[in-house]
Amino acid sequence: MPVFAQDSIKESEQLDFAQGLLSRGMYDMAILQYQKFISAYPQSPSLQEAYLSLGEGYFLSQDLNKAVDTFEQFIKLYPNSDQLPQGVLRLGQIDIQQKKYDEALKELGSIDAEKQLKGPMLQSFDYYTAQAYLDKSDTVSALAFFQKAAQVEGAAVYTAYAYEETGIIQVKNGHYSEALDAYAKSMPLAVDDFLKGELTYRIAQAQFLSGNYPDAIKGFGQVLGQYSSLGFAQDALANMLSAYFNLGQYDQLLNEYHQRTKEIKEDEAYYTVHLSAVQAYIELKQYDQANALLDHVLAFPSLKSQEKARIFIQKADILVREKKYKDGLSLLEAYSPEDIDNADETLFLKAQAYYGLGDFDRAFNSFENVYLNYPNSRFLKAALLGQAHARRATGRFKESEVLFLKYYNIQDQPDLKSEALYDAVMMAAKADNAGGVIKSAQEYLKTFPASERYSEVLLILADSYGKNNQPLEATHLLQGYLAKSAPPQNPNTANFLLGFNLQLSGNSDQALAAYKRVDQTKDNGEYYAAALKNSAIIYLGQNNMDQARAYFDQLISLDGQNDLQLKTYVWVCNQYLKEQKFDDVLRIAAQAEKHFPSQDLAEIHYFKAEAFRGKGDCEGAAKEYLLVASLRDKNAFTGSAHIGYGLCLAASQKYDGAIAEFQKSLDENADDYTVTAHARFEMANTEASRGNFEEALKLYLLVATIYDDEYFCSESLLRSAKISENLHRPADALKMYAEILDKYKTSAAADYAKGRVLLLK
Repeated sequence: MPVFAQDSIKESEQLDFAQGLLSRGMYDMAILQYQKFISAYPQSPSLQEAYLSLGEGYFLSQDLNKAVDTFEQFIKLYPNSDQLPQGVLRLGQIDIQQKKYDEALKELGSIDAEKQLKGPMLQSFDYYTAQAYLDKSDTVSALAFFQKAAQVEGAAVYTAYAYEETGIIQVKNGHYSEALDAYAKSMPLAVDDFLKGELTYRIAQAQFLSGNYPDAIKGFGQVLGQYSSLGFAQDALANMLSAYFNLGQYDQLLNEYHQRTKEIKEDEAYYTVHLSAVQAYIELKQYDQANALLDHVLAFPSLKSQEKARIFIQKADILVREKKYKDGLSLLEAYSPEDIDNADETLFLKAQAYYGLGDFDRAFNSFENVYLNYPNSRFLKAALLGQAHARRATGRFKESEVLFLKYYNIQDQPDLKSEALYDAVMMAAKADNAGGVIKSAQEYLKTFPASERYSEVLLILADSYGKNNQPLEATHLLQGYLAKSAPPQNPNTANFLLGFNLQLSGNSDQALAAYKRVDQTKDNGEYYAAALKNSAIIYLGQNNMDQARAYFDQLISLDGQNDLQLKTYVWVCNQYLKEQKFDDVLRIAAQAEKHFPSQDLAEIHYFKAEAFRGKGDCEGAAKEYLLVASLRDKNAFTGSAHIGYGLCLAASQKYDGAIAEFQKSLDENADDYTVTAHARFEMANTEASRGNFEEALKLYLLVATIYDDEYFCSESLLRSAKISENLHRPADALKMYAEILDKYKTSAAADYAKGRVLLLK
């Protein structure tokens, strides 16, 4: 029988045992083993490693005083050690934890981290250095080190936090896209609910600040729904309501406000939340409700003078909207000096009051003041529109036309854009500007074909074409307006090209609908095969593998009427194999064998073998496996073929032969961890099948230790634990179950492990 493990000396075993305990987070046990090692082997060449690891154990268990003593002893004993920087790093980290930032930076600056540290230790150096700079308010240096910490290869402990801190700094710098990118990289790495909740809030906050209000609302809602107990709820609610307001979704704002009545306190702490509801009532013209809520808030104790002034400004807004312009102006004049943070709103309200009173020039000047001097104001667009209306009211139509067009170009809401462009057309007509009418009307007809004013604008345009000596254009416009479109003569061609262009523009669902209208029975089936292929490609892009597979299968079934590459046949085989539809695998493989040279079909033969084995036909499988395994160029498929053949042998209880095949897979694919993990796992299964439980246990633990594969590692730990239980080693089994629950929470093995942990404790 082959031997897969070598005996090692007792000294090395004890140190490895201690290292294994440390890596699994069993710090107290690891510390004890390092102490024993230091005592038992005072002359060992590994003694410095033991001292350093002992300090690491104290550090990770947060016994900082003993950690400092041990690292200082290590530095004293081994001043020329290659591992000296690790000890210095840990001392620097301890200084940071104790808020000795200057001492920490001095300590850390004594080593060349890029050259002397790697992996987790280098990440720790960068992250804690960044923290020290951040606490010293040096955000430039902090950002540089957080970004470095997030990019360290082979390290993960601080990656999520480094990305989060990067995002926080980028938000402060006003770089929201960079912040969102950093938060997005942090979120998949977050393991605890607090960090997930904090990141959810920060992502929503950055989206809000960047003007992406719909996504901000979703994010704040997620905070309130999933993380309401983590301290972000009040700010999340206030920002959510502000986002609804900025979108003009006032009913949704009030609905959210009323649904959370129990959470909203009746005091100044929730002043902003209440004011958001007031503003929504005002926009919905529910002025009595708005005034009642303002009076309610005004009664809160400890309101600041500026907050009280803000309430009266809101009352002035209501008066202006109710066309009580003089009363509104009186309140604005009285309280606007105290509400300096909202000077743009005060100016805008004054402009509206002046307009209502017929003082159009003063209204224009106030609107212009907002537009020119407050570029970030939420009233910016409305102020520009106000200027346009003020100029129209004084008969200055050309100026009004220019202002309406300027507003049209900066407005995003379709209904407001349509109204502004219509007004521009009308102002150009009043100014006898035929060229302006033609340009704006053409834009209107192209942009708003479903508008109620479409016919009116079209007729104005036709009239202007005539006035501008363009009769042919006017005729063409009117004929087109009256004509009805005929159905296409070549429906397959039309629908395919429509689908193709929709696909290129990213309108995938519409493209699929168009491709489905390409009929095999029409136009001699022209474009039918191409429509199937493009549909499959769209489904692939949507990650809808079932539909993609179905369309590729349908295309393959046309028997030669396609230009598919062999890799597509292989992909379809693999999809069917995942679903254990073995006859379909063999059917697609047979089609591939018809259309491609035999020397290119190694992957097809492998899938045939897997299908035969799935059907219980090991004889047929063995033939295909051996064909693949005998190929001169060794690769992952030849390695997997050895494994598959070995499984067939194991199923026939030919264990030695099976082990030999698994070993061939290992030897031929030493650098392919996917193959070697599978091979060693099946070796362990085979040893367990023939009762060699100790050997099986070693192999399972080897897989769990040296690989990072959720299935093989979790399953190896589970089977090791079961063997340990059978060998009456419950303590060892409990550790393995616990490791499954710690590292592989979502694995299939975790459910079983949970039950066993409860029984074994």
